[in-house]
Amino acid sequence: MLSWAERISQPLTENNGWPICPYAKKAIVNQSIKVWTAENYRDLIDIAKQITPRAWSIDIVVFDIPDYLDDWVEDINFDMECDYVYALADDPARPGDVAGHNPSNGAHPVIILQDRDDLMHKRASLKSTNYYSTWADWYKDYVLKSD
Repeated sequence: MLSWAERISQPLTENNGWPICPYAKKAIVNQSIKVWTAENYRDLIDIAKQITPRAWSIDIVVFDIPDYLDDWVEDINFDMECDYVYALADDPARPGDVAGHNPSNGAHPVIILQDRDDLMHKRASLKSTNYYSTWADWYKDYVLKSD
């Protein structure tokens, strides 16, 4: 997963010089990327409850069963027990499109968990730039649907 984070932290000419994830580099440098493994929904909820809200951190939960990925993300995003966490699915079977580049890890279905307030603050800041201008509309809508 670290090689994925490194790949999406590299600036892209096609993306107006922005990396796919402009905040991944700092998470790498701060060593604040944690990878978890979950086999079922209960594991996911237990992991989400263990996460302490903190800026610049990324928690990645890896699954072997992608069938319920979107449902589980929705549950996390609307579960009052985890209201400080924001979840986003990365399904290699459904790659995104950022300036013609695939932001997916390409190997495993994962759910990315981040501090909700920190992420929303960063997204608001990015919306005032040209960062999202090269994203495919469908992908931008998917990623930003909770904003």
